[in-house]
Amino acid sequence: MKQFSILGIYCLLLLCLAASCKKGSVLIAPPNHTVKNTPPTDSAVKSIDSLPDDNIDNELTWAIERTNQEENTYRLDSVDLSSINFEPSKEPLTINSIATGDLINDILNKDTLSNEGWTHPSVLFFANGWNGYKYWMAITPYPKGRNQYENPHIFTSQDGKNWNTPFGLENPIEGTPTPFKRVQGYNSDVNLLMKGDTLICYWRANYVNVNNDNNVRCIYCKTTVDGINWSAKRLISVWNAVKLDVIAPSIIKDSETYYCYGVNKYETTAGTYYTTNAIRRMQSNSPFNFVADITKGYDLINIAGRPWGEGQEPWHIEARKMDNLWFLLVTTTPNGGSGSGGYLYLGYSTDGINFNFNDHPLGKVKNTYKSSIVIHKLAEKNKLVVELWRTSSLNWQIFYDRFTLSAKFSKK
Repeated sequence: MKQFSILGIYCLLLLCLAASCKKGSVLIAPPNHTVKNTPPTDSAVKSIDSLPDDNIDNELTWAIERTNQEENTYRLDSVDLSSINFEPSKEPLTINSIATGDLINDILNKDTLSNEGWTHPSVLFFANGWNGYKYWMAITPYPKGRNQYENPHIFTSQDGKNWNTPFGLENPIEGTPTPFKRVQGYNSDVNLLMKGDTLICYWRANYVNVNNDNNVRCIYCKTTVDGINWSAKRLISVWNAVKLDVIAPSIIKDSETYYCYGVNKYETTAGTYYTTNAIRRMQSNSPFNFVADITKGYDLINIAGRPWGEGQEPWHIEARKMDNLWFLLVTTTPNGGSGSGGYLYLGYSTDGINFNFNDHPLGKVKNTYKSSIVIHKLAEKNKLVVELWRTSSLNWQIFYDRFTLSAKFSKK
């Protein structure tokens, strides 16, 4: 009887379950079987093409995900720099690496770095990734302001905030220069440029041996197609170390012409926006050859007014180009200084020579140094979304900021 009763109860339960299924109850799926849920109502989810709200995280995510569509559809025509307003980050990025310096008595100086001791970031963004990563960065160590460690390092990221050495690469990609005639030279000021499928890393070298002369500065570069294996270095440009300079060389391409922007700190006549440190530009039909000579095309950049005031002038820069507009990210220094105590400014131009700047520094942060930006279109909201890797000269730390600015676009 007990067995019959249990069997009867079991059959009754099966009948009840079958009846409830006919009324539309949710089935319990067996393993490895998926039951499709009823789609949510329109009020419960936004369309994939819905515009993001004004939250910077949402706007950046949306702009990044639609990079290819934005680039193919909209042309940037103008920007409103006065619309920039953001709260600077107070948390420095962590970039783990070992910096190498001078070789003394066959012992290589080393310093372990994490969230301080970094400067000169140069960041490129790849919407579809390049060799597996969306962000590539060149940067130099500068622990406690010691220039022996300013050698080019390469890091990768998927989000612009978390950085690692790409697997298989040993940093730095170029070590400290070999002393020549008892003079120890040093590297500085890196810059990344993409040429087809080749990544180029430039850097400025100081007091190194070029044609048996160490009273020079120059620009070198190395190239790679995978980010891991780098070519031998190539000499790009060379000049006398005490008569001219190309501080923070920033190289970009427009059409079939390459442009190298830099700061010359040896101007003999003060200009409207500088006392001795003017921004100049060279051009070439090759990314591997520039002539640093004021009489041969190292041309002066014009800036309306003196946006940083009478007590400051340019020190480091980064150039960018998007559609019809050129951008300059300028770090200033007190007149006669060498970088500390400066601010960060963003300017734009329609011809690459004549620039306009906002007279308010980005984030109103003092003691900034050479920094880097990546610009994304958000045309449907008439905005640009900007990622900023901002250097502080206080502890040589890198901060990650994001902000928007109003812009106007036209259909391509």
